[in-house]
Amino acid sequence: MTEKKIFSVPKMLSCFVVLVLLLTMFQFPISKDFIDLQDYFYVPSRASRSETGRQMVVESTAYSYTGQLTKMGNYPEDNYTVAVDPNVIPLGSNVVFDGASHLASDTGKLVKGFHIDRYMADPQKAKDYGVKWIVVTVYPPGNT
Repeated sequence: MTEKKIFSVPKMLSCFVVLVLLLTMFQFPISKDFIDLQDYFYVPSRASRSETGRQMVVESTAYSYTGQLTKMGNYPEDNYTVAVDPNVIPLGSNVVFDGASHLASDTGKLVKGFHIDRYMADPQKAKDYGVKWIVVTVYPPGNT
């Protein structure tokens, strides 16, 4: 009677290597400065830096009106206001994606790291937006 091996040593070793690579790849250092994701994700050529802005890959979701002012004290505007993690994208920054400029003027409990939450006036459109990974260009406050 022969014993069946479920995992061989080479398979276990390759699984371990893949696990270590995934864990190290997603441990992003968060700082007050902009973070360049060029080392972690493929970004189209010349996309990591522009003259005055930084490009990065972020997770994008949408939200609708909550009845509150944004963190910067203004009312959210449809397809203009975005919520960000101020440790990654400073409040007041211009965030350019989908061919338009958006203002990083809000924060949120669930907006952490490389995540933006764009404001949409229509709650159904915000719900239907889902989750997308997009490339954004971030211009710090005062650099437009």
